Amino acid sequence: AEGLGFKDHFVLFAIFVSVIHSALEEYYWRWFVYGHLREKVGRWAGHGIAAVAFGAHHLVVTLQFFSPA
Repeated sequence: AEGLGFKDHFVLFAIFVSVIHSALEEYYWRWFVYGHLREKVGRWAGHGIAAVAFGAHHLVVTLQFFSPA
């Protein structure tokens, strides 16, 4: 966390990630991405595509914090 600059503002960062980022992420993935996919490709395909994209997004984010061995 030191190299990323989070150490000095850990509590603020934790609140941001836990509350604000989570709410925005829910809006974006559930209502925006899935909503548009559902209209374009149907309910089940929309679920599948959104789930894969959501997982890929989190893999990319996680790899920014941890270098692969």
